[in-house]
Amino acid sequence: MKKILIIFMTLVSLFSLISCTPNDLTKSDDDQINEDEKHQVTFVTIDKKSIVLDKFGELEYINEGIEISNELSFKFSHVQGLDYLLTQVEKLDSNLYIHLDIVKQNGVYKLLYYYPNMRIKSSVNPLSLFILSDYILPYSVELILGHLSNIQNVALFRDFSIKLGIKDESNTLNELHKNNITQAFYDVQPNGTFMMSIYDEESQLILIGTGFNYLMGNTKSNQVYYPIAYEFYDFTNPKYNTMHQEKLWFSTNFGENYLLIDEKVPTFDVRYEALNEELSNYIFFYAKNHDEFINNINLAKTTSITLKYDIKSTYFDELLSIYDEAYFEEHIVIFYYKLETRMSENYVYSVTTKDDTLTLNVHSILSGATAFSSYTYLVTLDKLDVEGITEFDLVYRSIT
Repeated sequence: MKKILIIFMTLVSLFSLISCTPNDLTKSDDDQINEDEKHQVTFVTIDKKSIVLDKFGELEYINEGIEISNELSFKFSHVQGLDYLLTQVEKLDSNLYIHLDIVKQNGVYKLLYYYPNMRIKSSVNPLSLFILSDYILPYSVELILGHLSNIQNVALFRDFSIKLGIKDESNTLNELHKNNITQAFYDVQPNGTFMMSIYDEESQLILIGTGFNYLMGNTKSNQVYYPIAYEFYDFTNPKYNTMHQEKLWFSTNFGENYLLIDEKVPTFDVRYEALNEELSNYIFFYAKNHDEFINNINLAKTTSITLKYDIKSTYFDELLSIYDEAYFEEHIVIFYYKLETRMSENYVYSVTTKDDTLTLNVHSILSGATAFSSYTYLVTLDKLDVEGITEFDLVYRSIT
C-alpha cells in the first residue's frame, strides 16, 4: 500500500510539471510585476455626486453630461489637472475628449470635468479625476436663463441638451444640434468660431450663439424670439440674409450723392427672393477698371434681353463716354438692368459686404398692374471701400 501511494504522488508531481508552459517556467521578475499590475486595473463604479461632494462640497447641478469632442480639446487643455485626469483613464470613445457638467458653487456657475465610465487603476484616488474650474463656455448661464424666463410654457433649463462645436471648412454642424435655425446661424459664422447650442426636443426651442452674438427661436412654430429685429426667413434662408451685413456708401447718380440705405419703402414684407442666376430677365455686371467696363459693355450688347424692351441701340455706347478711364481711377461701377412683366418699380436698397463678397441688394415693389416695365441702375462705389472684394452677388427681393 505504501509503495502504491508513493507511485501516485510521483505521477501527480509529473502532471503538474507538464501543465506548466515554458513561459511560466522562465518568467522573469519584471514579467511577474507587469502581470500583477494588469490585475490591479479594474472597472471602477464611481458615485460621481458623492465623490464630488467630498471634494468640493455641496454643488447644484444645472446641466450634466455635456460631451466635448477632440476637435474642441484646445479650448479646455489649459484647465489645471485635466492632463493628469486623461492619463489615468482608459478612453472608451476615441472622439470623446471629456465630459462637462454646469454646476453652481456658492452662487457662482462653474464647470465640472470628468470622463464617463471610468476604467482606472485601483491605486488611483477617484478624487483626483474630478476637476472644478471657472465657467468658460461661449455665453453665460445668466443670459440663457434670462431669455428662457421670458418664454411661456418652457421647461426648466436642466431639461435641455447642450452641445458645443466649432465652424470648420466642411460647413457641417458636426457636434451641434441639427435643425434649420441652427444651420442658418452656423452658415454665416466665420471658420474657427466656437459655438454652443441648447435644444429642447419637445418644444423645439433652440438657443445658439458665440461669445459675441446668439439666436433664440423655435423650429416648431417658426418664430425667432431674439434678436427681435430679425424675421424667421432671415435665418432659414441664410444665402439671402445680406441686408444686415456691413453697408457701403453707394451712388446711383454718377457719384454726386451717396447713401447707405434707400428708404423708399420704410417698412416692408419680403415676398420673394432670388440670388444671381435664380433671377430671370436681368443683366448684372461689375467693373473695377475701364478695360473691364468695356468688355462687359460689349457682352451686354449681345444679350438678347436688350432687344426686348426699351434699351436704345446707342445706350451702351453712351455709357462708355460717361464712364471713362479717369472715372475708374477712384471708383468701380456695378451695372443692373431688369425687365419686369408688371409695373414693379426696382430700386437699389443697399450695397453690403461680408468677407470677400459684395452684394447688391435690389428691391422690387410689387404692383397689380400687368404691363412691361424695365429699370436700369449704374451704381458707383469708392474703390478704397472694396479692396479685398473678389465676389459680387445680386440679391433681388419682391416686397410689399
